[in-house]
Amino acid sequence: MYPNPSTDIATVAYKAKSSNVIVNVSDLKGNVVKSVNGTSTYANVATADLTAGLYVVSILVDGFPSSPQKLVVK
Repeated sequence: MYPNPSTDIATVAYKAKSSNVIVNVSDLKGNVVKSVNGTSTYANVATADLTAGLYVVSILVDGFPSSPQKLVVK
């Protein structure tokens, strides 16, 4: 994921064997604050409208989650 910390757009890169990819951004309370459909290789997540802080990014491929990643928004 880059850039991290992010101020405008964060690119989440991955390798998926499917184009059925959803990238969820959650706050630390577990609330999904943003959900983005991705391609089989990446998703761009707009972060300019998020409050500065720490978020958890999870990638769902065909409904199966990946390991969560931390995203810092400035």
